[in-house]
Amino acid sequence: LLTTLLSPFSLPSGQVWSWGDGDYGKLGRGGSDGCKTPKLVEKLQDLDIVKVCCGSQFSVAQTKDGQVYTWGKGDNQRLGHGTDEHVRYPKLLDSLQGKKVVDIAVGSTHCLALTDEGEVHSWGSNDKLQHFDTLFSNKKQPKALPGLNSKHIVGISCGPGQSFAWSSCSEWSVGQRVPFVVDVCPVTFEQLDLLLRQVSEGMDGSSDWPPPQEKECMVVASLNLLRLQLHAAISNQMDPEELGLGLGSGLLNNLKQTVVTLASNAGVLNTVQSAAQAVLQSGWSVLLPTAEERARALSSLLPNTGQFDLSADTMI
Repeated sequence: LLTTLLSPFSLPSGQVWSWGDGDYGKLGRGGSDGCKTPKLVEKLQDLDIVKVCCGSQFSVAQTKDGQVYTWGKGDNQRLGHGTDEHVRYPKLLDSLQGKKVVDIAVGSTHCLALTDEGEVHSWGSNDKLQHFDTLFSNKKQPKALPGLNSKHIVGISCGPGQSFAWSSCSEWSVGQRVPFVVDVCPVTFEQLDLLLRQVSEGMDGSSDWPPPQEKECMVVASLNLLRLQLHAAISNQMDPEELGLGLGSGLLNNLKQTVVTLASNAGVLNTVQSAAQAVLQSGWSVLLPTAEERARALSSLLPNTGQFDLSADTMI
């Protein structure tokens, strides 16, 4: 149940209004009484609130100057105040004092906060390893997530029991092997080639149109996996020959033909076409090793989309 709303229109800037069931003080006005119509959360007056998120029976608010307030049900330390106690008025998170928070995200019982220095702090339930802690211990107060310090994190999000963080696309990097995600070796590219050819059959509109959504998702997921392997190979300066992707190889030609077709054919779904174009943008130096191939690929793309961008410097 969403009980908190940031007013974006004619009401004064930064006010927060809440309504609905009032258990655990989640409406932020003290007590447990509910209300059927929106009422002002007075404790947040004059704090210039810029974002409000709701979890399971609790809420989190972020101010313009980077402070964070939480209130509502306290079980599993989801409020970040160090206890399981319920809080019936918005309460400042002392553990984030001295940090400027630029974004917040909320799951069912855990939270993330992103600072202006790219740190990601988390607190609350860890029953689904939301905090990368394999001991499944809840986090009583905000603490920086390990392993993200130098990743240039620019965004965060939460699922009910998941945490997500991403970096700027111009700065992201990945190793040659990440369990279940990346394994830069010939077998991986061979399997992706077989998978792509199988799931993309008929995606150009020649048959089975429109394709089932399951098939669309499989093609996009396969292309995203290919893009990730290529990015890892290029970032780690791996020799394409050692990956079976040397100039003129059958594997390279198969992958190139599939990706360019999906990226350029006018009959391809937009989601699939965008994913294929992203593969070319990330992996052009491997998939299109010669200037002639890059020119041909670009000429086939230009009539069908105005969004694909390979700079002149990239093409040389």
